[in-house]
Amino acid sequence: MTMRPSITAGDWIVLDASLRVGIQRTLRVPDDGGEYPLPPSLGRLPVRSAAEYPALVRHAAREPDHFLVPIHLQDAAWIQFDGLRTDPRAVGIAVGTVDAITGQPWSGGLQASPQNYLVVPYQPWLDGFKVRKGVVRQFVAVRLHGGESVEHQLTGRDEGGITLASFLPKPGMLGENAAPRKPARQTRELGVGAGGRIGQRLYPDPFGPRTWERAPDRVIHVHLIDAGEFTRVTGEPVPRSPTDADTYSRFGLPWFEVYDSARGELPATANLSTIKSVDEIDSPSATSRPAAEPKKLLPKNVRPIPPRSRRTR
Repeated sequence: MTMRPSITAGDWIVLDASLRVGIQRTLRVPDDGGEYPLPPSLGRLPVRSAAEYPALVRHAAREPDHFLVPIHLQDAAWIQFDGLRTDPRAVGIAVGTVDAITGQPWSGGLQASPQNYLVVPYQPWLDGFKVRKGVVRQFVAVRLHGGESVEHQLTGRDEGGITLASFLPKPGMLGENAAPRKPARQTRELGVGAGGRIGQRLYPDPFGPRTWERAPDRVIHVHLIDAGEFTRVTGEPVPRSPTDADTYSRFGLPWFEVYDSARGELPATANLSTIKSVDEIDSPSATSRPAAEPKKLLPKNVRPIPPRSRRTR
């Protein structure tokens, strides 16, 4: 009998015996023209079955593969992947109807050029939309239908939420031990906008696109729910919004950097390289500044993470 995606202790969404996903709370980095190290984990956001709370989701979402994650408006988050090196998965990610890796329309399938998926666990996390080499724009929760989401910028539509599709390797492709080749009113459901810039690489597939099955093994839908509305309906508290990045740094708390240049990097796509951040949309005058402002925040406690480390941030 095929197992269904489920929720386990620690607010993980378990897709199968070899893959689980979490949505991590984090600092929202400043959108000041600077590029920041990886912000820390502040704990996974709560996950609940959407079927248990029909008042919070559309009728079509009341299925076992739909989940709710409450988050405060304008807060940032990153997607955490946890899997087995001996049994990897290809994972596609969409924000609403847009592929989060390429900015193209979400197809639900795998594509080799440009690569529209990540290989887990070799890619342990995704913090945002890749806009240029080594840089992503942070995922930020925004209202739907306000023009702030990346989905709305690219399509003019707003479905919101996050979709993840996992693909199994084809039988016999990896052998027994997988080893990569070298090289307005409060809104209930929220969308994903772009925040400040973070240094992060998205890795090329170390096995090759022919490794993976054509159809996904699992597809889950994560509905981002406004934290206040979630608490009103469920009675459950949501962790309050994190401190700002400046306060965090003044107390000497850590940021993170992965030394992973040997793994290569996916190229940025034209679709995502021109997206605007939430701050740029909310304050159009910011885009007309004569020159980029200097960084206002200089993180000092930047800790290295080896590329194969299992530790979280």
